[in-house]
Amino acid sequence: MLIYLVDDRGEEGEYAGFLYAHKDSLPPFELQVFTHWAALHKAIETQTPNIIFADMRFDETSTADLYGDIEALANTDRFCGN
Repeated sequence: MLIYLVDDRGEEGEYAGFLYAHKDSLPPFELQVFTHWAALHKAIETQTPNIIFADMRFDETSTADLYGDIEALANTDRFCGN
């Protein structure tokens, strides 16, 4: 299984750490971590992953914003422009 993770902290982020820490209890996977959406888009053009995880603080985002353009929301200062 190919997993793409977008996290501005890269491999040092808690999401990558969580996946690696639990690797033995999860189905076999290859993890590729991106620090910016643009790099993710380029990678998708080459190989489509089975799943994409995005490090975004949805708990602090209004429901109305979540139903809009998620890519535009990710590019705002609220999400460090990536």
